[in-house]
Amino acid sequence: MDSVLLNDWHVVARSEDIQPGTLTKAKLLGIDLVLWRNAAAQILVWQDRCPHRSVQLSGGQVINNTVVCPYHGLVFNDAGQCIKVPAHPGYTPPQQACVKTFKAHEQYGLVYASLGEPVMAIPVFAEWNVQKQSAGS
Repeated sequence: MDSVLLNDWHVVARSEDIQPGTLTKAKLLGIDLVLWRNAAAQILVWQDRCPHRSVQLSGGQVINNTVVCPYHGLVFNDAGQCIKVPAHPGYTPPQQACVKTFKAHEQYGLVYASLGEPVMAIPVFAEWNVQKQSAGS
């Protein structure tokens, strides 16, 4: 994959479309993503793939600030780490049992994501800030 595209910010959704308690699908550079908000209302962007059986997490649920996989019910905290395997009570999942997470940022009413390490910030568009302030007045 082109490193310029990989390490840049891309719009993947509108902020208003990512409601608390919901999972939203998106696609970026051929990668399926799932977007959701944690308890702090922060947008999280993950690969839409359970590390156990590759099922799309977007078909699951947000419960108590976690994402629950629709297939075996594995539970992932907001850092993407598996914290519960319902079929094995008391089992502590290994560190490698985690979802691939990506950098995300909200600005101008949009959700931006990067699949790599962004080398620059999202550009500042003064006109967009003025427009947003005027709309709120």
